[in-house]
Amino acid sequence: MAGFEKVGWLSIRLILWYDFIMYNWSVDEEKLKKDPEAYEIWRLEQIVNFGLGGEKLNRESLKKYWDRLTIEDPYRRAFLELILWGKKS
Repeated sequence: MAGFEKVGWLSIRLILWYDFIMYNWSVDEEKLKKDPEAYEIWRLEQIVNFGLGGEKLNRESLKKYWDRLTIEDPYRRAFLELILWGKKS
């Protein structure tokens, strides 16, 4: 653990949290694709919650499934709502 003493406990916790969130799950996308609606909702949640990765959000899909999306960050949800409908929640 050489060098960790320079990083600090908060940085170590953030690194561990990132590793847990980003790598401690798996989804069988092929199986999920058999249900196009569930797959679309899952993809939108992944893009909104974890980053675009060069993709663009589909505005119409976002509006269509808005009430069914799990968006963890309330500020992100409010920001997207403002962009989509021009209002605050």
